Amino acid sequence: MQTCLLMRQQHEAAALNAVQRMEWQLKVQELDPAGHKSLCVNEVPSFYVPMVDVNDDFVLLPA
Repeated sequence: MQTCLLMRQQHEAAALNAVQRMEWQLKVQELDPAGHKSLCVNEVPSFYVPMVDVNDDFVLLPA
C-alpha cells in the first residue's frame, strides 16, 4: 500500500512539474515571442520550476 501511494505521489509530482514547465514556456513566449520561439519545455531552468519532493520516509499507521 505504501509503495502504491509513493508511486502515485511521484507520478503526480512529475505531472505537476510538466504542466508548470509548459505554462512557464507559454508565458515566456507570450512576453517575448521573437526571442524564445525555440525554447523547449526541457530547457526551462529547474530554478524557476522546481520538482516537488516526495517524502518516502514515513510509517503507515494501522487501520
